[in-house]
Amino acid sequence: MTAILVIGYGNPLRGDDGAGWEAIRRLRVLYTGCTPDAPEFITCQQLTPEIAELASRASLLIFIDASCAGAPGTIKIKRVEPAEPSSDNPFTHHVSPAGVLELARLLYGRAPAAWIASIAAESMEIGERLTGQVKKRLDTLVARVSHLIDAHIFEDSA
Repeated sequence: MTAILVIGYGNPLRGDDGAGWEAIRRLRVLYTGCTPDAPEFITCQQLTPEIAELASRASLLIFIDASCAGAPGTIKIKRVEPAEPSSDNPFTHHVSPAGVLELARLLYGRAPAAWIASIAAESMEIGERLTGQVKKRLDTLVARVSHLIDAHIFEDSA
């Protein structure tokens, strides 16, 4: 079982939509060689049903993404519960974080505790650079995700 799985998703070629990828890059640096139970970090452009299998093996799952809601740079961390994968198109390959958890529960018998950490985007225009407020607040996002990871590691070792 993977103790902790952290998924940064979005399109790194669309400005602030790449915030999840950059957060994962920074988290990898923080956790490299720190513990034998180091988190597994992955990046992807969108969440797909195939991620449910990985999720089912984790005890903690953290999603990191850019959001279109809120003032640029605003960070929100909230608990995610399993919920029916929803879509207007039943043939889509994209699912929500709650949908990933529900698929893990239905297909593999378990869904981990999960959180989503989001940062409000300023621009998702074509480009590989993060905008001012997102770039400025990304260290805070990484610190808050790191706190979730460390609390889980401490909890498991107690």
